[in-house]
Amino acid sequence: MKYKPFKLERIEDPDGRRTDPRKARVYEEIRQQAIADAERSFDNVRDELRRLVRSARGQIRE
Repeated sequence: MKYKPFKLERIEDPDGRRTDPRKARVYEEIRQQAIADAERSFDNVRDELRRLVRSARGQIRE
């Protein structure tokens, strides 16, 4: 998985009263992508662990 790190900045002005809607939308997209990537990674590791357990028990069925 290749990706370029993205440095998050404040989405509020220095007073904390207003939020930049464009930044908020972009950051939400980044957050959703990160969650999807983490879920895929978890699924891949879980499936690999299941195969490892099956092979250790002699139950190789793929």
